[in-house]
Amino acid sequence: MAPQPPPQNGDGQEFRLGSARLIAFGSNQVLSLAETYRLAQKDLRVTYRVLRPEFFVVSGYKKGSMVVYHYTKATGGAYISVYLEYPVSQKKTYDPLIKPIVDSLKLRR
Repeated sequence: MAPQPPPQNGDGQEFRLGSARLIAFGSNQVLSLAETYRLAQKDLRVTYRVLRPEFFVVSGYKKGSMVVYHYTKATGGAYISVYLEYPVSQKKTYDPLIKPIVDSLKLRR
């Protein structure tokens, strides 16, 4: 995946390869985790969702042909998140990468 130009505020990084994309980012806790979880499900045909006090996971299909995986963890007044989107035809390529990517997330201040 090729890195894209970072946002001006430096809060994350997007990577793309064809129509697949990975976005890792941080944000301040403006909305509650439950509100953020609810918004993450918008426009998805959700197939998996978990909401815990310190994190959430939402996965499903967008526009029928794209897989979406969104993980957000609350830590110290901030959220750290990873968002993956890739074609259904590439599930075998990207699905095994989800756990190592999520496990690698760390908040840097």
